[in-house]
Amino acid sequence: MKNTALTLGSLSLVAALALAGCGSDDAQEAESASTSASSAVEHTGSHVKVAHALGEVEVPVNPQNVVAGGAAIDTLLSLGVTPAAVIVPPEYTELPWREGKLDGVTRIETIPKNGSEDDQRYVPDSEQIAALSPDLIVGDQWMIDEAAYAGLSEIAPTIGGIDADDNTQEWREQLKVFGEIFDKEDEAQKVLDEDSERFKKAREDMPNIANASALVADCQPGVCGVLADPEDPSAGFFTDLGMGIPPLPDDLEKSGATTIVPDVRVDALNSDFLAVVNEGEGMGNLQAFTGFDYLQSVQNDSLYPASYAFITAIATPSAPSREWALTEVTPTLKKVKKFGA
Repeated sequence: MKNTALTLGSLSLVAALALAGCGSDDAQEAESASTSASSAVEHTGSHVKVAHALGEVEVPVNPQNVVAGGAAIDTLLSLGVTPAAVIVPPEYTELPWREGKLDGVTRIETIPKNGSEDDQRYVPDSEQIAALSPDLIVGDQWMIDEAAYAGLSEIAPTIGGIDADDNTQEWREQLKVFGEIFDKEDEAQKVLDEDSERFKKAREDMPNIANASALVADCQPGVCGVLADPEDPSAGFFTDLGMGIPPLPDDLEKSGATTIVPDVRVDALNSDFLAVVNEGEGMGNLQAFTGFDYLQSVQNDSLYPASYAFITAIATPSAPSREWALTEVTPTLKKVKKFGA
């Protein structure tokens, strides 16, 4: 995850929701998945062989000098493991669920992917990482893509994304794999169980959100980018709450996974819950849309001003980030009323 300005082009990297109608069945599937044994790991004496999205790697059991980036930072912290160094993007701001947990940890900078400051895609600085002689480098599917993996794996065993098939379960798989690498399988399962129980309780406490529609939008003057990708990791946050996303009109322009909604089509933003990225002028841009006051979320006070931290929490999920995000958004979720209710 890159800490850049949220634009229509970058929204697909930071926010997505679930398909409409998934509801409680997906939530139950998530709970079931959290208890299944990881098939990505094979123990070979003092080492562990890990199959991941970009190949296979052998790492020492319980490595001590670990460099981490992205969601992997939170996964390690949730197991009680503090990395020796963390990879951070430009203008890094400490995320609230990490407060005080990375004091004294070395920061490794990222650099523009193509060498230009105009390129908002960033990659880890391999020279800084190599200088630390790490035992293991871990990240996520965004920070460690195929190109980054090729270079980093020459420095030390490297793990980016774990599961290439189901991004919504990626963070759970990563947690289970890390549990085996660091000999903390019981701790990993406890974290998963607590997360499942937390979301189960939220569903029980807020029956009003069952099958309610939800959207996340990033709004510029006269236009909003809305992402409706069920394969994005952030989808799990909403499906685990039993929520879904209303289908957007087919005639709207698409930009990658982002649907472009102009102000004259403000009706497309009509959902029971609407989160609007509120960094910069996002909320003000939406409020200028003709018809804003008639949106379901505005009428029911279920319009949520989403911080960068919230978007990061659900888009690069971990147990700590999901717990924080759920606490933050619960007061708004309690106000949700399904259309027609």
